[in-house]
Amino acid sequence: MPCSKTDGSSFDVKFIDYRKEWIDECCRCIETGDEFKLNTDPWSSPFGIWYKNFKPSNNLLLHHLKKNIEPHIRINEIGALVVKTMSQEPESPERQEKLNVFARELRELETAVVRLLEKTYKILSESTREMIVTLECGGVKFGIIVDEVHSVEQLTYLSKDTQIQSAYDSKYINGVGKSLKSEEMILLVDEHVIVDTFKRTNVDLEPVLEKKTV
Repeated sequence: MPCSKTDGSSFDVKFIDYRKEWIDECCRCIETGDEFKLNTDPWSSPFGIWYKNFKPSNNLLLHHLKKNIEPHIRINEIGALVVKTMSQEPESPERQEKLNVFARELRELETAVVRLLEKTYKILSESTREMIVTLECGGVKFGIIVDEVHSVEQLTYLSKDTQIQSAYDSKYINGVGKSLKSEEMILLVDEHVIVDTFKRTNVDLEPVLEKKTV
């Protein structure tokens, strides 16, 4: 049977909001003289963490993602310079002008980064295909959308344990199987419960048509 896995690497449009809010706060601190306290490590930001763990599936996406890195790093470098300047240099017109230059550069980078992130989201959305595993159960046919198909194989059934359902707080888990290809333990879905759920919500299910012999 097909086995699915969620990799947790989905691009979040909130990366764009985070970057805007980060720049807004840095510019506000430059204007008011308040201490800038947000993280200036580019790889600890939401986008930085996602980028380190994401494995591009095509060269177009890989090429585009690399365009994001230089401005992403530069924005955080400016944040660190703002912190250093405000903490180590005494207040003066010269210091304020230096900070104002940083603020102007941040706003210029903001426009470029937001555009790049929006394009990243678009490329990812267009390159992501939904996969549906079709099942037959109880005389009806239905599909389950999955993130990824790891393999198609006959699993070794190990056990049916109600404690597993409790542990995962899900009535849709039927038991545990083992993949011979990956040597991993696999949670088994109870297709009968899924069909019953669909029927209770009045979802139209396609009947399985039996081939008649003449």
